[in-house]
Formats: sequence, C-alpha cells, structure tokens
Amino acid sequence: MKLITKSIVLAAVSGIATGALGGTPGLQITFDEFDASNSNSAVLSNEYAGIGVTFVNTDDGAVWDGLTGGDLGNWGIEGTNGTQFMGFNGDSYGSTMLFDTTVRAFQLDASRSNGSSSGDTFTLEGYRDSTLVESITITFGDLNDWSTLFLNENVDEVQWYGTGGGFHPFGIDNIAWREVPAPSAFAMMGLVGLIAGKRRR
Repeated sequence: MKLITKSIVLAAVSGIATGALGGTPGLQITFDEFDASNSNSAVLSNEYAGIGVTFVNTDDGAVWDGLTGGDLGNWGIEGTNGTQFMGFNGDSYGSTMLFDTTVRAFQLDASRSNGSSSGDTFTLEGYRDSTLVESITITFGDLNDWSTLFLNENVDEVQWYGTGGGFHPFGIDNIAWREVPAPSAFAMMGLVGLIAGKRRR
C-alpha cells in the first residue's frame, strides 16, 4: 500500500469538514487521499499520522474502490465523499482509531455492504483516557444506504464494530472531527480578548 506523506494528507484535509462541525474547518478523512489497495491484507495503520491519527486493526480495514471505481471487491457500495471507502471483511469486523490529542465533534458515515443483511447493527464508541464516554448503535437498512453517526463528547479514541454474519458486513467513509484546543490556547484567546477590550476604551 502506498504511504502518505504529511504534506499530502494536510493538503487533502485542510479547510474542509463542515456541517456538524459548525461550519468551522476541521480535519477529515475520505479514504480518497491515496489509491485504494483493494486487498483484505492491506489494512490501514499509520497512513494518517501526519494529522495525528493511527488506525489499530487486526485483520480489517482496507481501502476499496466503490461502484464507480469498478467495485473490485464486490462490496456493492459507493463512498459518500469520493468513491473509495474503508471496508470490513475479516473476523473482527471492527477497528480502533487513536488520536494524538483530544478531539470533538467526531462523525463518520456507515453502510452495510454485500453479504450483510438488513437488520445488522453498527456501533460507534468514544473513549477518553481509556474510559467509554459515549456509544451509539444503529440498525442498517438497505444496501448502500449510508447513515451518519455523531459523538458529542470529547474523545481521544474511537472504536466501531458491526454485527451479523457473512462477508463484507459494512463500510465506513467521510470521517471528520475537530481538535480540542489546549488549555494554554484558551488562556491566550482570553488574553487577546482582554487586550482588545482595553484598546477599545
């Protein structure tokens, strides 16, 4: 699998990710930042380290071409922000995403894919300091019918997993979030506001 350099990743995600992020630019992964591996053995790990993200996968989480890209893995789905998506097709049916810093307004899109069944479920969990702080579970509907899941709590780790048997249980796409400013940044913003207020007087 082709690795991404920091400059490529930052160029790909800079200045986007709005909507649930309140219109303020955040960070985003669309899985179209590099060529799809189209191989179950090529799971993601540190390809997005340049934006502070590591994927921890056991045997799941490769990037696949969607329908307009030829659907080489026969998933029957198309990504929601570009054609590619992260697909899950192994024994664990899940993944963990670790952040270098605390983040907020996390969201991702999820859909069931070929081999799964309507009624299978998908769960997204948010952790902070290794403690579960938020969890949401949805029930999948039709094939290629994507749902957007949101986490409202500040987190430094997210996990997701699907239920149901068969191959190609689900795909995810369009992951977005914002970093939580460090306490020193809040103090600096307060100082700037105080100085600005004094100048107006």
